[in-house]
Amino acid sequence: MGEIHEDGHGPSGHDSAKAKAPAAKRKRAIAIGVVAAVIVAAIGGFAVWHEQPTFCNAICHTPMDSYVASYCNDDGTQLAHVHKLAGKSCLDCHPAKLDQQVKEAGHWVTGDYAYDEASGNLVPRSEEFATQEFCLNESCHNMDLDQLREKTSSMAWNPHDFTEHGVTECGSCHKMHDQSVMVCSECHYQAAENVPEGWASIPYRQEK
Repeated sequence: MGEIHEDGHGPSGHDSAKAKAPAAKRKRAIAIGVVAAVIVAAIGGFAVWHEQPTFCNAICHTPMDSYVASYCNDDGTQLAHVHKLAGKSCLDCHPAKLDQQVKEAGHWVTGDYAYDEASGNLVPRSEEFATQEFCLNESCHNMDLDQLREKTSSMAWNPHDFTEHGVTECGSCHKMHDQSVMVCSECHYQAAENVPEGWASIPYRQEK
């Protein structure tokens, strides 16, 4: 039996509507909260995934498969894996800048990027990318060229003592996603006799 008001009448339709309004608002607020929580969780999950090497080839299978493989490869021939063992990830060397990512996405969608059709790999840019400024800094290898030269002075062939050739970039020899190459071996027999394990070398060109 309905409630009787002081005027002798039961609850009006207006009163019922007023009672339902707060409940509807609560439901709407809960729904908005749930949707917001799902969105935040999705963004957080994507952010974590985005920092993983597997993100790189999950979307861009070609040409990124081989690059992720070199990061995970444990045969010691590629420096990407050496950096992995040191606790470095892709984003430590390739920071995620929004404008660059948008540009790269455009290149990938349109196929407008230089790659080897036989292997599907990108055209190597080690010498352009792995410069002394990029590698020798407080965030990576915290030393200058003189300190690096001194650090390797006890080796049978000091690969960083290239004063007679002027400045040579790190990427000339050190390859992150390919086999590193001892380029000194082409002209210096001492270098040809002391190629690091797992490295390739240029055959010694003996002067006639």
